[in-house]
Amino acid sequence: MLTSIGRIGLGFGSAAAQPSAPSLSLADGGDGESFVATVSSGVGTVQLYYRQKWNTAWLTGGTRSGSGALTQSGLSVGWFEAYAVNVSDDVESAPSNLVNIQIQSTTAAPETTDFDDILIETAAEFLERFGETVTYVPYGGDVREITAIVDREPLAPVPGIDSGHSDMLTVTVANSSVSGISSDEIDTGKDKISLPVRYGEAAVQKRLPKIISQDAGMLILEVR
Repeated sequence: MLTSIGRIGLGFGSAAAQPSAPSLSLADGGDGESFVATVSSGVGTVQLYYRQKWNTAWLTGGTRSGSGALTQSGLSVGWFEAYAVNVSDDVESAPSNLVNIQIQSTTAAPETTDFDDILIETAAEFLERFGETVTYVPYGGDVREITAIVDREPLAPVPGIDSGHSDMLTVTVANSSVSGISSDEIDTGKDKISLPVRYGEAAVQKRLPKIISQDAGMLILEVR
């Protein structure tokens, strides 16, 4: 991305006009490792930038001349934006719309056994009977309400911090990206869950630092 000085021009005369921001859309490349970005711009060069889910730094992606499509490979999930660049005057537009996308895996889901089917079925019944509604807040993803069984335990030591204590909770959720949290989507340490720490209190966001146990039907997660 160009500096703000670059965006207003460097000459002693009148500043070059700033190009209009391009529009951006993204689609899964279909190979499990690429995205196809489609940009619409009124100037000659468009620069794509992206940020991977687990990073804060923006990386330079591909470029193209004018409107059309370009492919960005090498990542499975991320945030994208594009800039139109007036190269002759070294002036960059405002950013395009910000787009978040995750590639759908091309690997076939493993076949479930009869025992897995029983675990999945009993998980749904168990959660329906004993669960409560909480809010899953994935890092860089869409927030959604899910059902969880919350075990509220007394204060417990914080690993690695002398004399440190915090609320210790565990949640049991369906191992599902639809009705719960799937084991292949969770980003431990960054994803959060919103729930009351004590009955009757307002919900607060807590991190999900690790998976305690998992099977085909359920995940048991530590909440800190």
